[in-house]
Amino acid sequence: MDKNLTWKIVLIAVSVLLAAFILYPPGKTLKPGIDLAGGTSLIYEIDTQDVSANDKRNLSEDVITILRRRIDPANIQNLIWRPQGNTRFEIQMPLASAEAREKRQNFENVKQQLLDENTNPAIILRALKLPKEKRDQEFTKLAKGVQTRVNILNTLAEVYDLRLQLQTNRDSFNEQIKALETKISEAGLDIEKVRTNAIQWAKLDPNSLTNTIANFDSLNLTLLAEYTKVHAQWASVVDQLADPQEGINIKFEAAKQALNKLSLTEDQLTLYLDKPEDSAQRKTDIENLKKEFSDRADLIAKVFTAYDLYRPFRGGLDDPKDLQRMLKGAGILEFRILPTMNNTEVDQEEMMAYVQNLKEKGPRFSSSNTYKWFEIDSDKTEEINSWIYSIKAVVGQFGDKFYVLASNKSEETMLHNDPARDWKLKDARPDTDYQTGQRAIGFQLDDRGGMLFSKLSGANVGRPLCIILDNIAISAPTLRSRIGSSGQISGSFTEIERTNMVKKLKAGSLPAKLIEQPISIKTIGPSIGADNRDKGIKSGVIGLAVVVFVMLIYYAIAGAIANVALFINLLFILAIMALVKATFTLPGIAGMILTIGMSVDANVLIYERIREEQAKGASLRIAIRNGYQRAFRTILDANLTTFITAFILFWVASEEIKGFAIVLMLGIASSMFTALFVTRVIFDLLLNAKILKEHLSMLHLIKSPNVDWMKFRPVFLTISSILVILGLIVFFTRDNTKNNKYDIIFMDIKMPVLDGYEASKEIRKTDTSVPIVAMTANAIRGDYEKCIEVGMNDYLSKPIDIEKFSEAINRNIQSQLTTNGGESCENNLPQLAQDNLPPAGAVTQYQGQEEVHTDQADEVFDHARFVKNTFSNNKLANNIIKILFE
Repeated sequence: MDKNLTWKIVLIAVSVLLAAFILYPPGKTLKPGIDLAGGTSLIYEIDTQDVSANDKRNLSEDVITILRRRIDPANIQNLIWRPQGNTRFEIQMPLASAEAREKRQNFENVKQQLLDENTNPAIILRALKLPKEKRDQEFTKLAKGVQTRVNILNTLAEVYDLRLQLQTNRDSFNEQIKALETKISEAGLDIEKVRTNAIQWAKLDPNSLTNTIANFDSLNLTLLAEYTKVHAQWASVVDQLADPQEGINIKFEAAKQALNKLSLTEDQLTLYLDKPEDSAQRKTDIENLKKEFSDRADLIAKVFTAYDLYRPFRGGLDDPKDLQRMLKGAGILEFRILPTMNNTEVDQEEMMAYVQNLKEKGPRFSSSNTYKWFEIDSDKTEEINSWIYSIKAVVGQFGDKFYVLASNKSEETMLHNDPARDWKLKDARPDTDYQTGQRAIGFQLDDRGGMLFSKLSGANVGRPLCIILDNIAISAPTLRSRIGSSGQISGSFTEIERTNMVKKLKAGSLPAKLIEQPISIKTIGPSIGADNRDKGIKSGVIGLAVVVFVMLIYYAIAGAIANVALFINLLFILAIMALVKATFTLPGIAGMILTIGMSVDANVLIYERIREEQAKGASLRIAIRNGYQRAFRTILDANLTTFITAFILFWVASEEIKGFAIVLMLGIASSMFTALFVTRVIFDLLLNAKILKEHLSMLHLIKSPNVDWMKFRPVFLTISSILVILGLIVFFTRDNTKNNKYDIIFMDIKMPVLDGYEASKEIRKTDTSVPIVAMTANAIRGDYEKCIEVGMNDYLSKPIDIEKFSEAINRNIQSQLTTNGGESCENNLPQLAQDNLPPAGAVTQYQGQEEVHTDQADEVFDHARFVKNTFSNNKLANNIIKILFE
């Protein structure tokens, strides 16, 4: 055997074996996309309102980097992050297994049943105000026969009744005092002196009181004595109510706090559930819960059982809603002042009550409008002690986590809850303390942030400022002075601590704000994914079988050689995708099917050249050599042109289409090797083995045509030019008001380069008739009015409902037909806007607006007919409609 042929055969064999090794087993090595395996695709948009053009460059990639580090730092959630231009990105989330979803759903259902058994304290407090007989009936129902609950409710009722009686007496004495003070004033006495003396007079015995009052004013002795008596009674009642140790108000607050024991919070439940399944402490906790909530003992047992069954499948992100919750408000940096135990203005007993409630009920249930608990970003003893002893913060423990109590008062916080006062951290960097030379962290706020921070820091000098990122307390430096747009966080940082702090702050400094609601949510169920996969594979197999059959019949042995190269080409494509962990999608299958045809296309060109060489009388070996040489330039030109097109498609297309482009490019590259190199080696091998001798048999259904096409070149060029020119004339000169190029325009508000508002203005300069429907994730009245102001006709909020989408088509096209028959559509715009305007101050989606019904006979968009045109496949019809706006 020829030595040159030997190494070629070895190269091909090694390549095939290596590809098979990489690909095996394909069920695990090939990573299916969500359209094949099922899952959810969420497309988010970045609000670039205050972002410069330069900062927009690669903005989506920067945001992805920050969010990915926060949501999936260990890269274990199998999330796929893909930028879509500079201002959008997609997150693909794989579908959990059917068993995992079932067990999670069972657990969530049972847990919700248990939590639904909780009694809202507001219901109990309303029942307190009922007449005693009705109140007792309500409390009996609420107690559910549990003695602990009975005792808590009875204590509350007793304290409430006593407090109410004392308040009534206080108010009665207060009215009497006012009446007596009027008489005293009319008697010409100084009321302020009387009030001051009355406190001392009330402490005297009757004889001393009479003599003292007589010396003060003997003419009004009876009046002053009565006033002193009533004032003393009023003071006694007030003392019973307001005594800081044993007052009824304190007892009533304690009785209300005891109502917390009637509810099992989700924080408590999570604390016990997350403990090791076989731990003795967990078993003890379960029994204590059953005793404390004996009326729910069975439900508690069911919750723990359901959770233990779900535990092996549990992941951080089992549901798209989990991901949306994490992204909603992700990267939120807040500043809050801390109440401290050494601050005389802070009620120490109140702080201890917060700590006790945290221990019993968890952070969410024990927070209030005044103070809120935040988890401390550390579990090291020395760092927790630093919060307690150095900062003097109010620190509590729930489970194995430590929390710090921070202010929730508007004057002691700097939050992101007001869009009109929103601010931004522009930069965080390692720095050095100006005074001590110690390590510090420098930061820079935007102008609005500097103004707000100056106000916050100036009013709270000397107090600790807690830095909170995504509801995690990461530091609490003391404010030394008023700070504006830039400042320093000083402390005894190690180099590692300072570096980590800078990273955390930067993680809270997104380059631009993420619009909370995704502009597109597309979920592919497991059955739909499997259906897509099976149908795609089926179509590929049919196409492959047809190509193989035709090649065998038409080109015989040469066709068989081309088929071998085709199978090797498919193997190489799949192996490369498995090697680089590329996602295999439905468009990828389409690209694979196209590659099947393109792979043999090169061989067809070669074989036709061989046919021509044989017709000239060349030997088989010479015919094969010349056939490959002379067809090479044509094959290279065709494949290179297609490759460039596929590359451009990959560069500018959406992520779904990129899968098609990737497979097509891989197929083209691989087919150059298989069609030109592999088949040539096989031919050489068969020639050397004398299996092929004199002639390569092929069918010849179409004889050689004898048409001089180049002779007709001027004719064809003239006809083509005339058709192009006529088409352009018709396109640009037709009457827009009578024969519009478009029936309706769906305008995305957030578009790169030219947004929807500006695009609508440009359209309205030349066309006032075509309906324009805004499509946006925003859903507030101001946005709606802005759309109408620039000339749009209607408004749809994302994610879009199919029925509302169809109604928008019917409503606006029907309106266009009506107005074109009479007055211009331009005059009708304000009325259309008013008909669909959301209520003042409302934040709503289009789905929440008034339904607009059209008579079936007047509908422009006939859904039933559309379904019929899709071979009566309702699922296919709905998918096509979804594609229009997703």
